[in-house]
Amino acid sequence: MKPHNRASAPQRRRGLTLIEVIVCVVLAGLAAALVVGAAQPRTQKEANIARCANNLRLLAAAAHCYADDFKEKFFYNWESALWITGKIEPQRRKAWYDRDRVGSYLVGTLMYAGAGAKGTVKDEGLTEEHRKLLNQQVELGLGDGPFVCPESLRDSRSYHQNFWASGIEIPGKVGPGYTMGAFFDRTATGVTSKLMLFGEMIATQPTTKKTKVTVGEFGRSGLPGERFGGPRQPGEFPWNEVSFPLKGEHPTQLDYVRHGENTDPRKAEGSVNFAYFDGHVRRRRHTDLFDSETHRSTYDTLWSLRDFALEEYKEPE
Repeated sequence: MKPHNRASAPQRRRGLTLIEVIVCVVLAGLAAALVVGAAQPRTQKEANIARCANNLRLLAAAAHCYADDFKEKFFYNWESALWITGKIEPQRRKAWYDRDRVGSYLVGTLMYAGAGAKGTVKDEGLTEEHRKLLNQQVELGLGDGPFVCPESLRDSRSYHQNFWASGIEIPGKVGPGYTMGAFFDRTATGVTSKLMLFGEMIATQPTTKKTKVTVGEFGRSGLPGERFGGPRQPGEFPWNEVSFPLKGEHPTQLDYVRHGENTDPRKAEGSVNFAYFDGHVRRRRHTDLFDSETHRSTYDTLWSLRDFALEEYKEPE
């Protein structure tokens, strides 16, 4: 019988103890949490941007349903009718977000003007009747639900309709701002795939819910490139302190801050979603929309088919 040789005997591998297994599981869990935690904000932001784009698709679809019912016209959108006539005529103020317009196709919450809108108007052009109106509980149309970008939950309405997509031409001569474009409806021809229907706008009107909503009209004043973020001339954008508190300090009413690429609202830098004439939605950066040196439109996105002529530019053949 040969003596047992301990040196030549195969060594049995010691298994992990229970404590070691627990430590490994904990470390793996921490590593997974770090990875998921790093990826989650980006995933959530992308999901929010996609939901925002879907909201705009719904608004564009509703506008086309409205056009089916109203002789190819998009939503009637003459919010300023209440002011420019020189007297109080609430029945003439009809905006795209009213329950009688988009409310016939999408469900939302009825909004009312909040206390922040009362007694703050300093525009000398307003009459006492106008000032008195702001001290009343003014209906501000629908909000919440599909009217809010999930990246801007402080709002109750985050979007605007392009003024030149309004379903009615402004009667009479009401000011030079109404010559800065051409109204269009669903019978328009040409480069219609570039025509904007809806976009993302800074919400400025306070509501009784302590949120804010967008105004109805945007795009009627200034040159096309200026509306996207170019410099403005004094008096060219007659916004009062109620409709736009950052008067003279903000380059545009488009909300370039909403999706997190820019944190300074006084810089026209970042990206916004737009819904177009044919129903598609695109996310466009400021560099896609206007030239930062000349402040002219790139004509990637059009306010109206007059954009080319307004900036003395001939449309490429």
